[in-house]
Amino acid sequence: MKKVTVRNILVMYISFAMVHALAASATIGIATAKGNFRVDDSYVAGNATLFEGAAVETDTSTSELNLSKAKVVMATETRGHVYQDRLILDRGKVQWGGSTYRTVAGEFQIVGLDSVSKAIVVRKGDAIQVASLNGTVNVLSATGEMLMAVGAGSAYDFTPEPQGATPGDTDKDKEKKKKDRAAAAAAATGGKTAAVVLTTTAKVLITVAAIGAGGAAAGVIATRDTSSNSR
Repeated sequence: MKKVTVRNILVMYISFAMVHALAASATIGIATAKGNFRVDDSYVAGNATLFEGAAVETDTSTSELNLSKAKVVMATETRGHVYQDRLILDRGKVQWGGSTYRTVAGEFQIVGLDSVSKAIVVRKGDAIQVASLNGTVNVLSATGEMLMAVGAGSAYDFTPEPQGATPGDTDKDKEKKKKDRAAAAAAATGGKTAAVVLTTTAKVLITVAAIGAGGAAAGVIATRDTSSNSR
C-alpha cells in the first residue's frame, strides 16, 4: 500500500481548492423567472445558475438576471448571451442600470454614464431602440466611438446605414443622403410614430426609420420625436 504523506495530502488539498476556485469563478450569477425559460437551449423552471457566455432565452415569462455587476431584466421573447460585464442581445428587450454593465446589440454598444443611469434596449432585427429611464445612457459604435448620449426620458432609434453611398461622396453628400432616407422612411409610414414602453404608465415616442437593404453599415441614422409625450 502506498504511504500517504503530509505532502501528498497538501497536494490533493491544493488541487481540490484550485478546481473549486475555477468552478466558482466561472459562475457569474443566477437567472430567475416565474415560468419556464431556456439556458443554453435547455428548459429550466424557476431559477438557474449562469456561467460566462450562457445563452438565456425567455418565452412567455420575463427573467431577472442577478449578476455581480448588474441586475438585468429580460422581457418576454428575448434572447441574449450573458457575460460578467455585458449582455449580447440577439433579439427582444432588456433593462438594466449603472455604469459597470453594457449591452451589445448588433453594431452598437449601450452603457450607462454613471450609477444612476437606467436603460432599456430593444432589438428587432438590425434596428436598435435605446431609451433612458434615468440618467444618461451612451450609445457607442462597435469600435467604441461615441455616437450619442441619450438623456433621461428620451428614446432614439438606430439603424445601420443602408448601402448606396458613393465612394467620392463628401461628408455633406452623405449627410444629405441620410436626411433623404429618413424623410423617405417617415413618408412611407405616413409620418407616424411608434411607442416604446418605458414603464407601465409612461411612454416615449420615437420616429421609426426604415431599414434599407444591404450589408455592413458605414454609419447610423438616428431619429427622434422631440416632443416626448406621456400617455
